[in-house]
Amino acid sequence: MNCKTTEIFAETVFTQTKPSRLTRGEWTHDRAFVDALCDSWLQQYEEYLGETQAKQLISKLTDNGDLYEHDPNLTLLAWRSNRRVGICSLRMLGGEHKLGLITQFEVLQCARRLGIGAQLLNAFEGISANLMAHVSIHRPAVKAFYLNQGFHLLQRTSVEHYGYALEFDVVAKRSRF
Repeated sequence: MNCKTTEIFAETVFTQTKPSRLTRGEWTHDRAFVDALCDSWLQQYEEYLGETQAKQLISKLTDNGDLYEHDPNLTLLAWRSNRRVGICSLRMLGGEHKLGLITQFEVLQCARRLGIGAQLLNAFEGISANLMAHVSIHRPAVKAFYLNQGFHLLQRTSVEHYGYALEFDVVAKRSRF
C-alpha cells in the first residue's frame, strides 16, 4: 500500500496530542530509540531462548534488517516531550483491508500505562476490518492489554525466526471499520 497518510488514517490521529503525539516518519536513525527497542526485543527473546541465543537472534534480525522492514505508510510513532516512546506497524493481509497484522508494537518502559498503547491501536482500527497480533506467551501483561482493548484469544501458534521456533498467542479484533 503506497498511499498518502491522509488517505489511510483519520485526520484526528495526527491532531491529538494526548497522551502522545502520533506521527509517521523515519525512526531507525534514532539510536536511543532503536537501542531501547532492541533491549525490549532481547528481553522478550531471552524468555524463550536464554541470553546467548537471544543475542544471536537479535543480531541476525538486525543485521538482515528484518526488525526494520515495515511499511512506512502503516507505521506510527508515539512522541512525548520531543522523544519517540512508542511504535506500531501494520501489515495488510487478505487484500481489500480485510485483515491487518500488527507486526511491531512497543511502548518504551518509561511511557507505559499512560494510554499510549491504546492510542496506537485505536489509530489502526479505521484501516482494517479486522486486526490480529501475535503475543509472546511469556508476556501475560501484554496479552491482558490486548484483551482489555477488545481483542479475543484465538489460538497458540509457533513462528520460526532463523531456526528458532517461538510460541505466540494469536489475538484478533473485529474493527469499527
